[in-house]
Amino acid sequence: MVVCEPVVNWFFWFFFVYSLNAFGNQFAQSVPNTYSRLIRPSFAPPSWLFPIAWTINFILLATSAFLVWLQGDGFDGNTWQLIYFIVHICLLPIWTILFWRFELRAVAFALIILISLVALGNVIIFAFVLWYAGIIIIPYFLWVAFASVLNFFIWKLNKSVKKQKQKCEKTCDFNNF
Repeated sequence: MVVCEPVVNWFFWFFFVYSLNAFGNQFAQSVPNTYSRLIRPSFAPPSWLFPIAWTINFILLATSAFLVWLQGDGFDGNTWQLIYFIVHICLLPIWTILFWRFELRAVAFALIILISLVALGNVIIFAFVLWYAGIIIIPYFLWVAFASVLNFFIWKLNKSVKKQKQKCEKTCDFNNF
């Protein structure tokens, strides 16, 4: 039983990270279809890359949290660091809902900037507990920083399109056709 316990605990952290984000995706529209319809900057990755990148990041996040949890003998030793991590992860599905479901790209941009800062804080906090627990989530921080830039450009590039569509809906009476 002792051998299996660490594996079970790692899966707990992975399940936590993954399920929260799956929850956010349930409230989002069809992400790949919406992404393909957006005007994207030239550096935007293809839609197939996102699930791969996020799965890798979820594994890194779960591993990092697990290491901090293990080093602190559960929640007893590193309580506030793990609570910080949990709050951090809870922000991710909120961004998903804002960006994809409600198409509030500006609000989502403000939130992803906050998430980037919190992610950087998580790297630093975990590194103080266990240096490699912080190091292994640097790729996640870089991915979120990149997503922030991508969010900004998608917001700006599609802002005028949305305004034109709204203007047309106000001035065009499609019922007379």
